[in-house]
Amino acid sequence: MRLWYYTDPHPSGCFHYRDALPALGLTARGHVVHPSTDLSSCVVGDWDGFLFSRGYPDTPDLPLFLAEIRDAGLPILYDVDDAMDLVAPWQPEYLAIQRLLPTYYYLLHTATLVTTTTDRLAAHLRSLGAHRVTVLPNTMTPAWQLKRPALHDGPVRVGFVGSVSHIEDVCLWLEALALLDPARFTPVLMGVGLQADQSVPDYFHTCRVGLARRHRDWPAVVDRFEHALAALGDRLDWHPVVPIPAYFAAVAALRLDIGCSPLADSPFNRCKSHVKAIEYMTRGTLALASPIINTGDPVVSVEWNTPEGWAECLTHYLTHPDDRLGLATTQQAWTIENREPAIWAAIRERTYRLVVTDPLPLSTVAKGPSLCVSATSE
Repeated sequence: MRLWYYTDPHPSGCFHYRDALPALGLTARGHVVHPSTDLSSCVVGDWDGFLFSRGYPDTPDLPLFLAEIRDAGLPILYDVDDAMDLVAPWQPEYLAIQRLLPTYYYLLHTATLVTTTTDRLAAHLRSLGAHRVTVLPNTMTPAWQLKRPALHDGPVRVGFVGSVSHIEDVCLWLEALALLDPARFTPVLMGVGLQADQSVPDYFHTCRVGLARRHRDWPAVVDRFEHALAALGDRLDWHPVVPIPAYFAAVAALRLDIGCSPLADSPFNRCKSHVKAIEYMTRGTLALASPIINTGDPVVSVEWNTPEGWAECLTHYLTHPDDRLGLATTQQAWTIENREPAIWAAIRERTYRLVVTDPLPLSTVAKGPSLCVSATSE
């Protein structure tokens, strides 16, 4: 297959999972995947299919380009990993997301096939008018695997890594940490985003200045964050904000024993996947997550999504090291087996071929790694 990929000139962290890794996997299987940020450079008749992802700001020529593809009888493949229409107005990325929504809605309605990360998000996208939707989960590069050390004498390293969009989520985690025995653990926090080398508090302060006039709830969330920080005093192990290209190596370097993926309960968060938890598990770090999403992976789901519920779950794994290490090993093995990029490249290949060259209904696409045995490149 020859696939033309319209990519965002300013990619986010999602680009790696939903664009870069799939493109590399398809290329390794003998296909041509050509990324471009320029619609005018594409000769439609030269390609078998056209890939789009998330949304694109300020692209008035996109509807005409999509019409040309449809008129040529060629497939439009659209991948989206967030319910962007559900982003709350107080979120720091709200205005940027609003600029993407016109192409988000347009592509949902015009795409031959929409791919996404979870069954719940797939159902939401269908409710917005997407006709054919299938789930292709995020994968992890095996090179990120990290052998965990044996039991060590020092405090357990309990961490969270995320962007400023997770400020409400990280408050839940910080408030839980304040309820724990401080002698048992070291809390670790690192930000990820464009403001590289800033401290995490400065990162959030920068956003606060620009957003305080826009929505009254944003300063309130920052006040909650700062109060939670103050409760931990100087015990927090800070790491500066890292840019996207340095993110994966930086997370591995933290050498966390427990990685936390808290999510405040909201319509947007309920449609998310466990990508952060999968990142932890790939590295042999025990992953804990809020119970509001369930994607069938072995992430430890915290029973009660409150500071007290998180504190109870963390206390168990802080005081039962054999449970912690045993489950971390199980999680890592599951991730290596079920999120191997080569396996899902074969499934993605089969999915795309059904749309590009095969009249079979999409329901025949396999949902698991077993397809790797039978899929072939062309």
